[in-house]
Amino acid sequence: MIVFVLLRRSSSLEKFDSNICPNGLTRYSSDSPWPKHFPHQFEIIAELTTDVQSFELTQIFLGPDRDMIHLRNSQINLQIYSDFELKERLIINEESICNREEIQLNQTSPFFVSEYLKPSILFGFNQNNKYNSKFPTKYLGKTINTDGILVNKFQSCFILEQFNLTINATYYLVEYSSTISDIIQIDVRTNDFPYTFNIIQYRSNPFVKINTPEHVFCPNRMNTKEFPINLPNNLAFHAEAYRLANHFIPSKIDSYNHFIDEYSQIERFDYTNTDLFTPSRLIIDYSTNLTYMYTHETQHCSILNMSHRSMSSMNEILFHIRTDNHSIEYQYTGLVDCGRDYLQCHRWIGRHEKENSIEEIEWYWTGKYHEMDMNQLIPIKLHLKTAFHETVIQEEIRGLIFCFERRTPINKRLFFHRYFRFSFSNKFN
Repeated sequence: MIVFVLLRRSSSLEKFDSNICPNGLTRYSSDSPWPKHFPHQFEIIAELTTDVQSFELTQIFLGPDRDMIHLRNSQINLQIYSDFELKERLIINEESICNREEIQLNQTSPFFVSEYLKPSILFGFNQNNKYNSKFPTKYLGKTINTDGILVNKFQSCFILEQFNLTINATYYLVEYSSTISDIIQIDVRTNDFPYTFNIIQYRSNPFVKINTPEHVFCPNRMNTKEFPINLPNNLAFHAEAYRLANHFIPSKIDSYNHFIDEYSQIERFDYTNTDLFTPSRLIIDYSTNLTYMYTHETQHCSILNMSHRSMSSMNEILFHIRTDNHSIEYQYTGLVDCGRDYLQCHRWIGRHEKENSIEEIEWYWTGKYHEMDMNQLIPIKLHLKTAFHETVIQEEIRGLIFCFERRTPINKRLFFHRYFRFSFSNKFN
């Protein structure tokens, strides 16, 4: 037993770095004036500074299940989403490329990048976001910080044994305050890597949700909500399109009616205010694989063979757009604002890779209105992005607005913007 105790003590001493904490580890004291309670949900915005650079850092912390860290400056824009319930971490870089990592049990890191500790670690939470109610701190007295503010000064020297990591943190808390929200500065030293958190804003129990940004697809992400497929078998919507002027064409407004009938296997587009000699009506007959194009000005009708696959269902038309009979697997990204007052939407994103292009489709469906769950899911907005080798096409439906943008990466860039107002109906003749 004596040998075991000595070996355990020796092992613990090996982990402790006396260069980081020359006065030893801090012991927990129930008499310390350190704030007694720390909320299990918070949002903190801080400036992280070192000797050579500075970053703006945000951490949204939602208890033991989820947190998000956003680190950015003029060179870096990094977002890290951790879900400990799903055991996955999503890392999104400045180019909006998302990588997924699996969170292994008892193998998660206290760092969010390089040598920077997660702010929650400094408040007594471990790397898995679990709180230590006996987080050790020592009161060092009153002092004036670098901004000339009278503060109470605390220190905590502690070890994260799993990572053989010694941490020395010095806290500056506004005098006459006993809440964690009034910490204005934390000096951190770990592995001889010093830096400072200058806390800009702190909110306890914020009403926020953690969701990945729009238009970001994370391969192999776990899907937590199935994509809805409850549209009627026939559908109609009306659209009005405003196209901005450019060097080649003046601005103009177009409109069309779009009809889809799954039973008859027919799609119909009725256009108004179109250019001369362009079709006024387009009919696609999936049962015969023929396309009919009628031009009102010339009263001319052309019949062509349809070049793409036959229609099998309403979902093939609306949900698997231009996928050449390959269905898209949609990932649920959460409940988000979707551009309507008091309305929040469920959002799904899907991706389909072709030989010469990548296509991403993002759908928004009704979720909550005035914080009340909506029983029926209704499609509200669609964003479609197709990226070829040298061309990017983006289409977006925002509530009652449809936006189209085309960019050609050559010397003479062309930009086209179209905005459509539409309404859905399941009855038409």
